[in-house]
Amino acid sequence: MKYRIASILLATLISSPGQSIAEESIYGVGVSVHDGLSIYLPITMDELIIEPRLFITNTDNKSSSTSSQRNDDFRNISIGVGAFKNKKVSKNTYLYYGSRLGYINRKNTFTSSNATPSSSFSSSTKSDGYFIAPTFGAQYYLIPNISVGLDLALMYSKTDGTTTSTSTFAGSTTSNSDTESTAYNTEAEIILRYHF
Repeated sequence: MKYRIASILLATLISSPGQSIAEESIYGVGVSVHDGLSIYLPITMDELIIEPRLFITNTDNKSSSTSSQRNDDFRNISIGVGAFKNKKVSKNTYLYYGSRLGYINRKNTFTSSNATPSSSFSSSTKSDGYFIAPTFGAQYYLIPNISVGLDLALMYSKTDGTTTSTSTFAGSTTSNSDTESTAYNTEAEIILRYHF
Protein backbone atom coordinates (compact mmCIF):
# COMPACT_ATOMS: atom_id res chain seq x y z
CA MET A 1 0.00 0.00 0.00
CA LYS A 2 2.75 2.48 0.94
CA TYR A 3 4.61 1.75 -2.33
CA ARG A 4 1.45 2.46 -4.32
CA ILE A 5 1.02 5.80 -2.51
CA ALA A 6 4.64 6.73 -3.30
CA SER A 7 4.16 5.88 -6.99
CA ILE A 8 1.00 7.99 -7.22
CA LEU A 9 2.68 10.93 -5.48
CA LEU A 10 5.70 10.90 -7.80
CA ALA A 11 3.55 10.51 -10.91
CA THR A 12 1.37 13.46 -9.84
CA LEU A 13 4.32 15.75 -9.24
CA ILE A 14 6.17 14.82 -12.41
CA SER A 15 3.08 15.26 -14.61
CA SER A 16 2.06 18.64 -13.08
CA PRO A 17 1.19 21.21 -15.79
CA GLY A 18 3.89 23.70 -16.67
CA GLN A 19 6.66 21.77 -14.94
CA SER A 20 10.10 21.98 -16.52
CA ILE A 21 12.97 19.83 -15.27
CA ALA A 22 16.43 21.35 -15.40
CA GLU A 23 19.08 19.47 -17.37
CA GLU A 24 21.37 19.41 -14.35
CA SER A 25 20.33 18.40 -10.85
CA ILE A 26 21.57 20.33 -7.84
CA TYR A 27 22.63 18.03 -5.03
CA GLY A 28 22.96 19.06 -1.43
CA VAL A 29 23.03 18.11 2.22
CA GLY A 30 20.90 19.46 5.05
CA VAL A 31 20.68 19.14 8.81
CA SER A 32 18.07 19.83 11.47
CA VAL A 33 18.15 19.30 15.23
CA HIS A 34 14.62 18.85 16.59
CA ASP A 35 13.88 16.07 19.11
CA GLY A 36 16.83 14.30 17.48
CA LEU A 37 19.10 14.62 14.44
CA SER A 38 17.74 14.79 10.88
CA ILE A 39 20.02 14.53 7.84
CA TYR A 40 18.66 15.49 4.41
CA LEU A 41 20.06 14.85 0.93
CA PRO A 42 18.08 17.18 -1.37
CA ILE A 43 18.14 16.77 -5.15
CA THR A 44 16.68 19.88 -6.78
CA MET A 45 15.55 19.73 -10.40
CA ASP A 46 13.98 23.11 -11.13
CA GLU A 47 10.35 22.57 -10.04
CA LEU A 48 10.89 19.16 -8.43
CA ILE A 49 12.72 18.28 -5.21
CA ILE A 50 13.51 14.68 -4.20
CA GLU A 51 14.86 14.57 -0.65
CA PRO A 52 15.94 11.42 1.22
CA ARG A 53 15.93 11.86 5.01
CA LEU A 54 17.46 10.01 7.96
CA PHE A 55 16.18 10.75 11.47
CA ILE A 56 17.83 9.44 14.65
CA THR A 57 16.95 10.05 18.29
CA ASN A 58 18.15 8.29 21.41
CA THR A 59 17.25 9.21 24.99
CA ASP A 60 18.48 7.57 28.18
CA ASN A 61 16.87 8.61 31.46
CA LYS A 62 18.26 7.27 34.71
CA SER A 63 17.25 7.88 38.32
CA SER A 64 18.34 6.29 41.58
CA SER A 65 17.92 6.50 45.32
CA THR A 66 19.10 4.51 48.29
CA SER A 67 16.35 1.94 47.74
CA SER A 68 15.64 1.90 44.00
CA GLN A 69 17.03 2.40 40.51
CA ARG A 70 15.26 3.17 37.23
CA ASN A 71 16.46 3.32 33.65
CA ASP A 72 14.38 4.26 30.60
CA ASP A 73 16.06 4.08 27.19
CA PHE A 74 14.31 5.02 23.93
CA ARG A 75 15.70 4.78 20.39
CA ASN A 76 13.91 5.87 17.23
CA ILE A 77 15.28 5.62 13.69
CA SER A 78 13.39 6.51 10.54
CA ILE A 79 14.48 6.62 6.93
CA GLY A 80 12.36 7.99 4.12
CA VAL A 81 12.13 10.18 1.07
CA GLY A 82 10.16 13.30 0.21
CA ALA A 83 8.88 14.47 -3.17
CA PHE A 84 7.94 18.14 -3.52
CA LYS A 85 6.74 20.64 -6.10
CA ASN A 86 9.11 23.62 -5.92
CA LYS A 87 7.93 27.15 -6.76
CA LYS A 88 10.03 30.31 -6.89
CA VAL A 89 8.20 33.29 -5.34
CA SER A 90 11.03 35.85 -5.25
CA LYS A 91 14.70 36.13 -6.11
CA ASN A 92 15.89 34.11 -3.10
CA THR A 93 12.68 32.48 -1.80
CA TYR A 94 11.00 29.22 -2.78
CA LEU A 95 7.88 27.46 -1.54
CA TYR A 96 7.51 23.69 -1.78
CA TYR A 97 4.78 21.18 -1.00
CA GLY A 98 4.45 17.43 -1.23
CA SER A 99 4.87 14.50 1.12
CA ARG A 100 7.43 12.36 2.90
CA LEU A 101 7.09 8.58 3.13
CA GLY A 102 9.28 6.23 5.10
CA TYR A 103 10.10 3.39 7.47
CA ILE A 104 10.23 3.60 11.29
CA ASN A 105 12.12 1.39 13.74
CA ARG A 106 11.74 1.90 17.50
CA LYS A 107 13.03 0.26 20.67
CA ASN A 108 12.10 1.16 24.25
CA THR A 109 13.73 -0.55 27.24
CA PHE A 110 12.68 0.08 30.84
CA THR A 111 14.22 -1.43 33.99
CA SER A 112 13.41 -0.87 37.65
CA SER A 113 14.83 -2.46 40.78
CA ASN A 114 14.11 -2.12 44.50
CA ALA A 115 16.39 -3.03 47.38
CA THR A 116 13.67 -3.64 49.97
CA PRO A 117 11.99 -5.93 49.28
CA SER A 118 14.44 -7.19 46.66
CA SER A 119 12.66 -7.15 43.31
CA SER A 120 13.08 -6.01 39.73
CA PHE A 121 10.99 -5.33 36.66
CA SER A 122 12.07 -4.91 33.05
CA SER A 123 10.30 -4.50 29.75
CA SER A 124 11.50 -4.21 26.18
CA THR A 125 9.34 -3.08 23.26
CA LYS A 126 10.49 -3.41 19.67
CA SER A 127 8.35 -2.11 16.85
CA ASP A 128 8.52 -0.97 13.26
CA GLY A 129 6.18 0.45 10.66
CA TYR A 130 5.77 3.36 8.28
CA PHE A 131 4.91 7.04 8.19
CA ILE A 132 3.27 9.42 5.72
CA ALA A 133 3.77 13.16 6.22
CA PRO A 134 2.15 15.76 3.90
CA THR A 135 4.55 18.70 4.08
CA PHE A 136 4.60 22.40 3.22
CA GLY A 137 7.81 24.41 3.39
CA ALA A 138 9.60 27.63 2.54
CA GLN A 139 13.27 28.00 1.68
CA TYR A 140 15.34 31.17 1.62
CA TYR A 141 18.80 31.32 0.03
CA LEU A 142 21.21 33.33 2.16
CA ILE A 143 23.84 32.94 -0.57
CA PRO A 144 23.66 30.83 -3.78
CA ASN A 145 24.86 27.66 -1.99
CA ILE A 146 23.30 27.98 1.48
CA SER A 147 19.61 28.09 2.34
CA VAL A 148 17.46 28.05 5.47
CA GLY A 149 14.13 26.25 5.26
CA LEU A 150 11.06 25.82 7.43
CA ASP A 151 9.13 22.54 7.19
CA LEU A 152 5.57 22.13 8.47
CA ALA A 153 4.21 18.59 8.35
CA LEU A 154 1.24 16.54 9.52
CA MET A 155 2.61 13.07 10.22
CA TYR A 156 0.62 9.83 10.29
CA SER A 157 2.49 6.78 11.60
CA LYS A 158 1.57 3.15 12.19
CA THR A 159 3.79 0.63 13.97
CA ASP A 160 3.48 -2.98 15.15
CA GLY A 161 5.74 -4.86 17.54
CA THR A 162 6.17 -7.00 20.62
CA THR A 163 6.75 -6.29 24.31
CA THR A 164 8.62 -8.66 26.62
CA SER A 165 8.24 -8.07 30.38
CA THR A 166 10.05 -9.80 33.24
CA SER A 167 9.31 -9.40 36.95
CA THR A 168 10.97 -10.96 40.00
CA PHE A 169 8.40 -9.65 42.48
CA ALA A 170 6.74 -12.66 44.19
CA GLY A 171 8.64 -15.05 41.94
CA SER A 172 10.09 -14.72 38.45
CA THR A 173 7.59 -14.28 35.60
CA THR A 174 7.98 -13.40 31.93
CA SER A 175 5.24 -12.36 29.54
CA ASN A 176 5.05 -11.41 25.88
CA SER A 177 2.42 -9.26 24.18
CA ASP A 178 1.80 -7.73 20.78
CA THR A 179 1.66 -3.95 20.43
CA GLU A 180 0.14 -1.70 17.81
CA SER A 181 0.30 2.08 17.62
CA THR A 182 -1.29 4.65 15.33
CA ALA A 183 -0.46 8.32 15.76
CA TYR A 184 -1.08 11.73 14.22
CA ASN A 185 1.17 14.64 15.10
CA THR A 186 2.44 17.92 13.68
CA GLU A 187 6.09 18.70 13.10
CA ALA A 188 7.93 21.96 12.49
CA GLU A 189 11.61 21.96 11.60
CA ILE A 190 14.20 24.55 10.65
CA ILE A 191 16.59 23.04 8.11
CA LEU A 192 19.99 24.37 7.09
CA ARG A 193 20.94 23.14 3.60
CA TYR A 194 24.14 23.39 1.59
CA HIS A 195 23.78 23.01 -2.19
CA PHE A 196 26.72 21.80 -4.26
